[in-house]
Amino acid sequence: MQYAASADLLSGKGALRRAGRWNPTGLAAVVYASLEPEHAISESLADHRYHGIPVQEAMPRVIAAIEVSLKKVVDLNVEKICAIWGTSTQQLVKLDWRGSATEPLTHGIARACFQAGVEALLVPSAAVRSGRNLVMFPQNFGQGSHLKGL
Repeated sequence: MQYAASADLLSGKGALRRAGRWNPTGLAAVVYASLEPEHAISESLADHRYHGIPVQEAMPRVIAAIEVSLKKVVDLNVEKICAIWGTSTQQLVKLDWRGSATEPLTHGIARACFQAGVEALLVPSAAVRSGRNLVMFPQNFGQGSHLKGL
């Protein structure tokens, strides 16, 4: 079994090879983070649960603390922001991005934001009702923005 090296944890390179809720395959290096450690574990197990794979087969998991400073963030927990995209936070959470025959809205939003130079999206969690996640595009980080492990 292969495991990521510590240098890979914040590279976002896995998103180049495999799609996620907020990244189509190959768009960019994308780093996902949860604002609470409890939410991070729920998020990391969501794909296994979706496909009916026993949780014990997802182990071991690594939870790492990070420090982030960003300047250009789109907050999709704000209904007025979601309305610009013709959606709501509830619709974003319920969207089955894996089963979509066309590009899911979450991928379209991420693609547009990435191409516009946005550094990150603050998004509602689909795994934890009150949870929020940060979806970061490191190659868009401007001066003064950073992401580092603690």
